[in-house]
Amino acid sequence: MSAMSTRVPGPAPASLGAAGPAACRAGFDLSLVSAEALTAVARHDAGRLLAAVRYGAPRAAMVELPFPVIDVPNPVLGDGPSVELWRSPEPVRVRRNGRFVCAENGTVLYAAAVVRVGDDLEADAVSLYRELLAIAAAAGCPAMQRLWNYVPDINGIQSGVERYKRFSAGRARGYEERFGASAERFYSASTAIGTTGDALVVTCLAAREPGRHVENPRQVSAFHYPPEYGNRSPSFARGTVSPAALGHAFLLSGTASVVGHESRHPGDPRRQLDETVRNIVTLSEVVGEVWGRSALHLARFDHVKTFIRHRADFPAVHEMLAPRLGPSTSSIWLQADVCRAELLLEIEGVAL
Repeated sequence: MSAMSTRVPGPAPASLGAAGPAACRAGFDLSLVSAEALTAVARHDAGRLLAAVRYGAPRAAMVELPFPVIDVPNPVLGDGPSVELWRSPEPVRVRRNGRFVCAENGTVLYAAAVVRVGDDLEADAVSLYRELLAIAAAAGCPAMQRLWNYVPDINGIQSGVERYKRFSAGRARGYEERFGASAERFYSASTAIGTTGDALVVTCLAAREPGRHVENPRQVSAFHYPPEYGNRSPSFARGTVSPAALGHAFLLSGTASVVGHESRHPGDPRRQLDETVRNIVTLSEVVGEVWGRSALHLARFDHVKTFIRHRADFPAVHEMLAPRLGPSTSSIWLQADVCRAELLLEIEGVAL
């Protein structure tokens, strides 16, 4: 496999044409609500909620209600809703397993942990990923579809090495311990973004059947980055198309202004946004070709999340990006450090 490639293991179905919203609801659904609305939604539908993720919390925390509630402290930019709701069409079983709280419906597993980290982030990451991958396998949902990692002080230095590189090394070791030399076949869509405080937040969506992991021809696959990005390359795919039981949803990884393996347009948020959108368009075209349907451009995403490093850049980025989103696209804007110090923004999305 070349460094710049499309990675779609396994046979693809003939078409996704029949996979509409009803098919998506076979496994999960995602929406945004206000913090005020969460109580009413929980009271009405608690038995079918996989999780709620509340942004803008004072600190990272896990609240164990009848469903997992994960508090992420990244500030919310703008006035929109700040809570992600992951719903299931089927009753959900919630349980604690080690450091993770898990919610599952027989088709999909949502798992989350909030763990205080010490002075060896690599060791903390490998321990947490070792635990997560074992839990998913034991639950009968070994196939990661999407991962989110909120890493405290992501661009800081720990023992002479950037903390993101230490996290990446631990994550890679966790995968390699479970899957050996073929580990890269199991890398799914993912985001690793900065957060405040001293707690590492890791959440995932996993399923019984594997998704189709895809790569962007404009970019070197992250797991093939040269050594300058760390002694272990980042362990993620550029995107994942979920299996039929999850409605063939397209899960877009955190995407930034990277071409090949190099960051582009340092110091210029507008040009970085344009480059990021080009990457999303290109990857969406790949997904469209693979699955026999038109490309999932930004206007067709159901949910888009934008991370912006500097609050002062929010008005300009919002002005440029918001018109490109569709009328039914829900969006949330968060302040966050990005995995490379020169990158000013990152975008992820879900297309149901």
